[in-house]
Amino acid sequence: MGQEEYDGYKEYGDALYYVSIAIRESQSAKNLAQIGRSVDADVQKITDLYERNYQRSYASSGDAWTGNSLWESDAETCKPIAEIAQDAAKAIGVR
Repeated sequence: MGQEEYDGYKEYGDALYYVSIAIRESQSAKNLAQIGRSVDADVQKITDLYERNYQRSYASSGDAWTGNSLWESDAETCKPIAEIAQDAAKAIGVR
């Protein structure tokens, strides 16, 4: 994965993160710090899942990304959601 592609995915991830916090804040009596810790924990679980997947993919094929069905299906499924989140994050002034 090149730097430009990484930067695009990072931007989508950041938008999803900020929108997740905003949604949880609107639906919860918890304070922002508690919500942030909850979202951080969820992000860590997802990160761990992907890291294990990439390690298995790399060990079996020598490439973490190419032909990785989890990555390819999630990228296809999540891209439109991330694009909406990116617009929402901009609208609420966090990006």
